[in-house]
Amino acid sequence: MKDTSQQISDLSYQLVQLLIKKNLKISFAESMTGGLFASELTRIEDASKVFKESFVVYSDQAKINVLKCKKTTIDQYTVYSKQVIEEMLLGLRKQSEADILVAVSGIAGPRTYHGLDIGTVYIGIDYQGQIINEKHHFNGDRQEIRYQTLIFTFNKLIEYLKK
Repeated sequence: MKDTSQQISDLSYQLVQLLIKKNLKISFAESMTGGLFASELTRIEDASKVFKESFVVYSDQAKINVLKCKKTTIDQYTVYSKQVIEEMLLGLRKQSEADILVAVSGIAGPRTYHGLDIGTVYIGIDYQGQIINEKHHFNGDRQEIRYQTLIFTFNKLIEYLKK
C-alpha cells in the first residue's frame, strides 16, 4: 500500500488532470483541513488551470464573515452539521465562479465537541448544482484525520468526474 504522502500526491495529480480534461474549475471552503486541500492541489503542475480559490474559515466568525453562514444556524446545529455545510456551499457559490465547490468541517481532535466524536467530518460537494452533503467518521490522530478527509474527498471528486 502506498504511503499517505504518495497517495495524496497521486490523487491530487489525478484530480488536476481530470479537471483540465473536462475544462472545469474548483474552489474550496475549508475549516478543519485549514487549507490542506488547496495546498496539496497547488503542488501539482498546471493546477492554476483549474483551481480558483480556497477560503480557510476555521473559526465560527470566519464562516459568518466570509461565507455569510447564519449565526442562528451555527447556534442551533453547530458548525459540525450538514446545515452549516449547506450554508458554506451557498456562501462559496456566491463568491466563486467555479464549477465544483467543496466545503469541509469537522473535529480532528484531540477533544470532542458538542457530543460528537473525534473524527466526525462533514463534507459537501456542489458539482454544477448537484449537491452531496455527507457525514463521515475517520480514525487516527489529528493529522491522520485531516489526511483521510482529503483522501476521501479527492477520491469522491475523481469518482464523479469519471462518470
